[in-house]
Amino acid sequence: MRNGVILSEYDGDSGLDLWVLGLKVMATGITATLSILFLVFLLSRRRPSWRERRAIWHFTLASLFATLFIGADAAVRASAVLDNVDGVLLPYRLALSALVLSIAAYVGLSLTLDPARPFSFRATAMLYACAALFAVAVWVDHPFLIIAGDAFTIRGTGVYADYGAGAPLLFALCAVLFVLMCRGLLPLAYRIGGTTVWRLTVLGFVVLFAAGVHDALLELNLMPIPVGLLPLGYACFQMGAFAVLAIHYSRTLEDRQVQGLQLRRLTDAVSRDAYTGLFSRTYLEDTLNRLGAGVAGGLLFIDLDHFKAINDTFGHASGDQVIRAVADRIRLYMRDDDVACRWGGDEFVIYLSGTDAEALGALSERLQQAFKTVGVEHFAGAQISVSMGFAELVDGDWHETLERADRAMYDAKQAGRAQFMRAENTTSAGPTRDRA
Repeated sequence: MRNGVILSEYDGDSGLDLWVLGLKVMATGITATLSILFLVFLLSRRRPSWRERRAIWHFTLASLFATLFIGADAAVRASAVLDNVDGVLLPYRLALSALVLSIAAYVGLSLTLDPARPFSFRATAMLYACAALFAVAVWVDHPFLIIAGDAFTIRGTGVYADYGAGAPLLFALCAVLFVLMCRGLLPLAYRIGGTTVWRLTVLGFVVLFAAGVHDALLELNLMPIPVGLLPLGYACFQMGAFAVLAIHYSRTLEDRQVQGLQLRRLTDAVSRDAYTGLFSRTYLEDTLNRLGAGVAGGLLFIDLDHFKAINDTFGHASGDQVIRAVADRIRLYMRDDDVACRWGGDEFVIYLSGTDAEALGALSERLQQAFKTVGVEHFAGAQISVSMGFAELVDGDWHETLERADRAMYDAKQAGRAQFMRAENTTSAGPTRDRA
């Protein structure tokens, strides 16, 4: 014994020491890097659900404690290699505490990700409280607790503390938590990823279990391989866990993108007119209903002049072509806050967010000039014009506003077509006319 250290007959192979130390340092770096990357990925997700947020923090804690366990174990071996006996027990205690806390966090993760299991704050709190109790007990020296004193043993490349009577309870707790972790994560792996993910998870558990059994035999001085394998096994399990959750969340993200695309297509199919690509009448009605009373703006009613003659002369296919071309011109001059729809047949209604008289006059003139460029295929002499009526939303009911805009549009037709009429806000005055 030297300074409380018991040196056994396996205190020899420096080359093996360096190899094992290098592997443990590398495993620490890998798990720490993956933990950071995965945490950034999860936190970058927009508006995660409450279940996802709990899973993020459980997995973050599990990764943090696993990395701490692997790194502390590497520090233990580095202190032994450098003959720094005073620096062995601190990382040794840290490794034991981090191990039990990491496994507990994985159990919490499995409970959180199980959709069939309702969240229980009490069960989660008891889980972490029990693990924390053992983690704190590791730091107290007492023959009846986990570590009896400052003495420790070096055998081969392993360092072993002077365990007290409570150590078997700690390792039994780790075994129970391991079983609970297997019970929760293995079925979950099959549900979220199918056979491939399930096999990957089983492989990770087998490696971790085999490493734990090996190190238990090493504690009893039965050494199949004179190297502590549990940290390396846990590093492999960590990388497998990262892979499983990455597959799960990538598939979830892909499913959500597909669902979002399908929803947008369905929404467009309902809210868009098939011929013109403008909004449908139903969409405009829903929009005006949502805006409610007191909203600023007004409704512009547009009707094509002599459209029946176009259909009778050139055919309905040419009429559809004209309607689509008119819709294209309307879309060109609409602002982001405006909503243009095909009301039916050759009629269009536009919700305009502004009611400035000068701006309306300029808009009507631009639209009339744009419609004049609409031609009928195979007949260049046909020229398109529209009659327009506008009413400001001051009635408290957009249906009444639309009726006033409709009457103003018919007044524009009576005035000779290719006109813009603005309905007055009072019923006593008639519409005003602008020659477009």
